[in-house]
Amino acid sequence: MFTLPVFLSLSGLCLFDLLILVVASKGLGIVIITISQLLGAMWGGWKISQMDFNLFFYLDAELNKGEPVVRELWEEAIVLTGACLLVIPGFLSDLIGISFLVSSLRTLVLNFIHDI
Repeated sequence: MFTLPVFLSLSGLCLFDLLILVVASKGLGIVIITISQLLGAMWGGWKISQMDFNLFFYLDAELNKGEPVVRELWEEAIVLTGACLLVIPGFLSDLIGISFLVSSLRTLVLNFIHDI
């Protein structure tokens, strides 16, 4: 599941995302950045509180068994992932999280997953 290269890649992406946030806060102003990050985190936290976090474990078990997963479960997993990304501070994570919460963009992601 999580190997060292995957962990290092995700860690590097998170650090890069925070670096963009720090650089942007100098130009746009720390107050605007802080407010946008707090609003995004509150929205993501609210969405997480409405969903079942055990969905990830269920999907993992189904994929390990080789069972096909229905499209609705994939959609819920994408929404939950988007909400989790909104809680993480940073611009890239917020952009990806918001795109996962917008239904038309989520359909593109679902089509990509089903093509794999």
